[in-house]
Amino acid sequence: MIISNFGKLPIQLLIAVAYTSAAQADSMSFLSSDTLPLNLTQVVALPANAQATPPSGAGKTAISDYLYLMGDVGVEMTQDVNIGNISSTANSTGLNGAQLKLNTGMRFDLGVGYDVTSWFSVEATAGLIWNSVDSVSGTVTDTTGGFIGGDLPLSGGSGNIYNIPIMFNGKFRIPITKEANSPEIVLGGGIGALWSDADINSITTANVPGLEASVTGNSWAFAYQATAGVDWKLGNNLHLGIAYAFLGTTELNYGKTSFNTNLVVGVAD
Repeated sequence: MIISNFGKLPIQLLIAVAYTSAAQADSMSFLSSDTLPLNLTQVVALPANAQATPPSGAGKTAISDYLYLMGDVGVEMTQDVNIGNISSTANSTGLNGAQLKLNTGMRFDLGVGYDVTSWFSVEATAGLIWNSVDSVSGTVTDTTGGFIGGDLPLSGGSGNIYNIPIMFNGKFRIPITKEANSPEIVLGGGIGALWSDADINSITTANVPGLEASVTGNSWAFAYQATAGVDWKLGNNLHLGIAYAFLGTTELNYGKTSFNTNLVVGVAD
């Protein structure tokens, strides 16, 4: 089964934590999310002798002074996933207009960032996205009229999909006012790869009682994302933010469909 447009994730509510070096009292880190998020972001590292809002780069003498650790957690919502059409043949059925609907899930990320300037940083993150399966819809087709004698609607569907995005992101920070602790607009984007594991079962069709189909497999795909939000500084190296993130991927191929009987064999991915 080939899934296209998978991972056009629309919403995530993210809470993030990041640790920066002791000398970094003015850094800002904004967590990226994978797939529609709402992000809560936090960057942490409070030395006992930290100075209040020093000028950018003040006291930074080593590369480690520009580094920070981060993490986030959030609610994730995925758009309906299109399943690739399959043409029927004299010996096999086809598939048309099939979609996979997923329930609202969760996303977690961990990463490391580097402040290139006071207004731009780069980050490398890895995360975990989980969604349970709500339903599978579409039509099993038989253009020859001999294998199943017509078209049948798909129904049912349960299971889980796990995604691991590995992303490389850039983040721009734009102060809203000229005050030292001004909230900042945070804009970002990135590219990377996503590994997806699917366990979709209990797919049924009308007029064939007892027959169930399942798809179990994993796949890699190219991934891309964009984020936008607002970040507030609560203290030296401590930030809270809210953001929207969008994650998309190229096609994911989970392999052939399997059935609960040897009388039916999946012939196409």
